[in-house]
Amino acid sequence: MCKIVISNSCYDNIPYNEYYKENINYKGLVFVQHGFGSNKERGTDSIALNLARNNYFVVSVDAYKHGERIEEPFISGPAYKMFADAIGVVHLTAKDILRLYDNVFAKSFKSFDVIGISLGGMIAYLLSTFTDKINKLVPVISSPMFTKIVYLETEIDELEKYLEIVNKKRAEVELFDPSKNIDKMKYKKMFILNGTMDTVIPKRHSEAFYEQFSVDNVSFKLYEEGHNVSRGMQEDILSFITGKSVRL
Repeated sequence: MCKIVISNSCYDNIPYNEYYKENINYKGLVFVQHGFGSNKERGTDSIALNLARNNYFVVSVDAYKHGERIEEPFISGPAYKMFADAIGVVHLTAKDILRLYDNVFAKSFKSFDVIGISLGGMIAYLLSTFTDKINKLVPVISSPMFTKIVYLETEIDELEKYLEIVNKKRAEVELFDPSKNIDKMKYKKMFILNGTMDTVIPKRHSEAFYEQFSVDNVSFKLYEEGHNVSRGMQEDILSFITGKSVRL
């Protein structure tokens, strides 16, 4: 069995990890994107490694202001500034992934899959409005309703300061909210996973998106989980990407 190579690279100030086997024909390119406050080494590494074992070339990017390029307010806070800055992180990271694909990977891979966890799922949703190169799109414990998600943070300290910031950004957020730009979303297949007990990003956003907008080529599944990715969810994600039953 070929060993998995994990390499660290950087392109145009975008730090990323690659997971792959050497000297094989790859089944495809997959971007796996971490969530809020995490980094490219943490939160998606299990999925990345298992995809690499199944002969995929996997890329994990440090989100904007995260990981190797961490900046305030994600170093010392306060929390309300971190949450208020989250949509900006989503927007710029989606652009970074597309730039990375176009300039580094497009010659080798004509399309790609993308898996995003929590904030990473929002990045995945938004990315689908920027490009027609996505094959399989997998948002996990996430939401496509950006305008609504920014008003979920009602229990944070200094709520008035938070609302003052996000209210100023509302028009900008609505402009690229995927749920308001469904005609711009491009992908071949999408698999949405949410937890029934998730209080961080409630399932109702994904349910409404799936039921009300009649989105094409989409599977939606709920799990008896909170804001976490269980083994069963990982198995279903891997099975969806690989097209075969995967058990961990």
